[in-house]
Amino acid sequence: MNIRSMSESGLAPAVDTATAKETLPAVAFVVLWSTGYIAGKTAVMHAAPFTVLTLRFGGASLLFAVLVAWLRPAWPGLRVVWHSAGVGLLTLALQFGGVYEAFSLGSSSGFAGVLLVLEDRLGSGLGSATAGFALFLGLCGITFGTLYQKRHAVNVDFNIGLLSQNLAATVVLAPVALLHEHLRFDATPAFVGSMLWMILVNSGAAFILLFLLLRHGAATRVSTLFYLVTPVTAVMGWALMGEPMSVVKLLGFALAAGGVYIGTRR
Repeated sequence: MNIRSMSESGLAPAVDTATAKETLPAVAFVVLWSTGYIAGKTAVMHAAPFTVLTLRFGGASLLFAVLVAWLRPAWPGLRVVWHSAGVGLLTLALQFGGVYEAFSLGSSSGFAGVLLVLEDRLGSGLGSATAGFALFLGLCGITFGTLYQKRHAVNVDFNIGLLSQNLAATVVLAPVALLHEHLRFDATPAFVGSMLWMILVNSGAAFILLFLLLRHGAATRVSTLFYLVTPVTAVMGWALMGEPMSVVKLLGFALAAGGVYIGTRR
């Protein structure tokens, strides 16, 4: 065996290990993030949309405040905290505000990452146009928020960063929930269970994974993972909530997979 073949044989296991270390967190992130839309639609069936978000982000703020008090990480400068708050306004308030408002107008749990998937989900008439615009705002929020976080707010302890993000979103959305919706919800087991899932799993574990993925990868590669959320969420909605599956959606899934491949290949 020559030196080249020896080096190649030694390199292959290392490449496989590195690929696995990149792939497994990405897969876990997509699955966990997708469950949030199922839980979110369930919660909106029992509460007003901005009430759900205020309770979710308020609960997540309390969770990360406890973690910060317990772990006592070093606080960054005020500028970094403000950047993290700006990320929260985009990735939390704008993204989920748009998506949950669309839920309340009858949109399915699939995220509006691909227009072909979006086409047959929204119904018809004025509600359809409003839901489509709300989903578009949500897409803008997560896209620009991800890029902004990678540029300005990734080199910070994730407990402090996520505390800042959730507090900012809560402050912005709470007045709408209080004044417009009067914090309307019913405390059914389905509502309580979906809220606990969103606070602990989606706002907790999924966002920690997103934070770590952005810290160790390119923002454009991470943002393309959201195209995979569309088909994964749709399959979950079909399996768990009886949402219909169609040829148009399947074409959209193929387009999403192609976009992820192009966006993530080296």
